[in-house]
Amino acid sequence: MTTPADHPDFATVLAARGMLPTDPVALFVAGSLIQGWGNPRSDYDIYVVTRTPWQTDRTVAHPVPLTPDTFHTDVLHEQGRSWEVRYWQADQIDQILARTAWEGTLETLPPASRLGVDESVLLQRLPHALAVHGADWVAERARRAERSAARAMFIVKTLDYADGSVDDAVGQLEIGDVHSAVLSARRAFDFAVDALLASHGHYGESPKWRARRFRAVRPAALSFDAYWSVETMRGYDPADPAAWVLNTARLAKDLLLDTRVY
Repeated sequence: MTTPADHPDFATVLAARGMLPTDPVALFVAGSLIQGWGNPRSDYDIYVVTRTPWQTDRTVAHPVPLTPDTFHTDVLHEQGRSWEVRYWQADQIDQILARTAWEGTLETLPPASRLGVDESVLLQRLPHALAVHGADWVAERARRAERSAARAMFIVKTLDYADGSVDDAVGQLEIGDVHSAVLSARRAFDFAVDALLASHGHYGESPKWRARRFRAVRPAALSFDAYWSVETMRGYDPADPAAWVLNTARLAKDLLLDTRVY
């Protein structure tokens, strides 16, 4: 995690551009630059939380299964970086947290279909957020996000995708659809790794950070070299693709057995 001193004065810049309400509930920044994973081309992911709807003639509406049923985004370029600004209402975020609350048993796990990508990413980022304004509000929602069923929902969904992709790979191989089988096996492995890492507390929607998450977790079930060999398809032999498909599908299945939902 980085500190405010490592970054621009977000509030001042946004206010000067007419992109900050006069009385926001909170303003926080998340994403790779805040986690210390960024690079010179990374952008800032900025969240502005309001009490009532707020938008300008520049903002773009995005549908969500909440009330109100949209949140808004805007983009600016400052100091050589793109800033992606998301405007959420406080009640919308509390609705997401309420929908991912559980009683602590798998039987009470909310259905994953009730959590879209935008909501999921928000909950993934909250625990690592850098609060610029409304630190107490951000800290409380971050605690609720960590205690929620959001991670378990992600694991269950990803395990299901991995298991289905294994079946796809084997079935496609049985009818001689080798190319499709290779893609399905690769997909199964990716989902299996994502589920495994999530079971250790590191989860995310973006595959570009999978290797970073893997190094952060270092799971006992799979070495980084073994993971990277499959990720880069190092052992794939064009003369015998079926062997790679079966080995990869088998490894994915083994990883599913080493993954705990909670």
